Amino acid sequence: MKLKLLKLLFTSEIASDSSYLRKIAVILLIGLIIRLIFMPISAHNDFLSEHIRAEYILFGGNPFAVTSQFLPHYIDAAFLFLSTPFIPDHGEIFKLPSQTGSASTVENEPFIRFIDSPNSYRALFLLKLPYLIGDFLCFFMLLRLISDKKRAFWLACFWMFNPISIYAVYVYGRYEIYWALFLIASLLFCKKERPYLSGLMLGFAIASRSYLLMLLPLFPLLISRKWGARIASLALAVAPTAAYSLFANLLGPGPFFYKSIPTSNVIESLAEGGFIGLGLLPRLDIGQYHIYLFIFALTLIYIWTLNKKEYGFLSVVRGSSLIILSYFLLAPFSTHWFFWAVPWLALFMAESKESRWAAWAIPAVWFLHSAIYSDWSVFTLYLFSPINPQYFMGSSSLSQVILSLTQNMGSVVKDILSPETLLGVMRSIISGMIFYIILRIIKKKPSID
Repeated sequence: MKLKLLKLLFTSEIASDSSYLRKIAVILLIGLIIRLIFMPISAHNDFLSEHIRAEYILFGGNPFAVTSQFLPHYIDAAFLFLSTPFIPDHGEIFKLPSQTGSASTVENEPFIRFIDSPNSYRALFLLKLPYLIGDFLCFFMLLRLISDKKRAFWLACFWMFNPISIYAVYVYGRYEIYWALFLIASLLFCKKERPYLSGLMLGFAIASRSYLLMLLPLFPLLISRKWGARIASLALAVAPTAAYSLFANLLGPGPFFYKSIPTSNVIESLAEGGFIGLGLLPRLDIGQYHIYLFIFALTLIYIWTLNKKEYGFLSVVRGSSLIILSYFLLAPFSTHWFFWAVPWLALFMAESKESRWAAWAIPAVWFLHSAIYSDWSVFTLYLFSPINPQYFMGSSSLSQVILSLTQNMGSVVKDILSPETLLGVMRSIISGMIFYIILRIIKKKPSID
């Protein structure tokens, strides 16, 4: 019975090695403790705004209150419903800040009301439980993708201990783990040669984070050699979002949030999420024309990948990772968005010994880059305001500290140590390491199965 359960969680090679399983258990235990520490004591305003939407879906009379990336809000609403007996003032702490709604982040006043509640620690912990469950499901599914024990060990370490995941999911408190769960499930079904389920899981991932539209139609085109399976998986990948948009328009009273954007205007709604517009920012201006570098890179990836005429799991991983990593190579990004690269970095780390240093170095430099960037307090001690609002909400960002330390120095030193210069240096290092990974992926198909 025990062996059967282990074989559900791990490959046969891993499940039959008791000493190896003890190592995995230690990794899981340490990773769990780290996550449990951060769950009740930290959050950004985004966490509150997302659960205000969940509250409105449950009790506000509009089940179609959001337009895009709808699936996480319904998952959060389900867990909020289960948690309401333990959060008696949920209607107050998740009250709408105004009758105009909010497209992104609530302001400080509702956030202060939330963290001043005697139930704020409990609410943060309970409402992050689905993130923890999804995180551990991702962990076990990733290990199902890897048969080699040594590679699986390094993948396990990276997934549980990289600071990007811990920050985005548990400190910042974003629902990023949902799309990762569905995406990894899609990859697992792809490896098992079940293209229809793979396409459907990709559809749920897109319904959780619209940036994954970047993988269409390449992902379905690489799933199988059979055109029927390709077309069906592509249709299933767009079906959840298309179906929701249809029902929201036909049955819903109209979106409360994102009020200025009609539900039917899908392109504008997705652009509001930011990734489309930011993907078009890096460009070369030639006369009156613009060459958008990310679109240029996408074109090269499609031509190169499809001309190889290789299909299946490894081809999907290679083509998809090239697209996502090219985005972070070229485009600006918000701090927590970098979690989008984590599954691909984890799989890349499992590929070879030479890959591991780059996969670990990127989160380290990301940490420094994010500390300097600090837009809207997304990477400052402000995130720990639930512990002590008076102290942490007024904390300085690293950029402010740098400016204070260099204000009496010479102009040359001030220019070298300015936040803008340091930010550019860190961003350049990140891009350089991503480019190194891209070159390795192009040179050799990842050996991760």
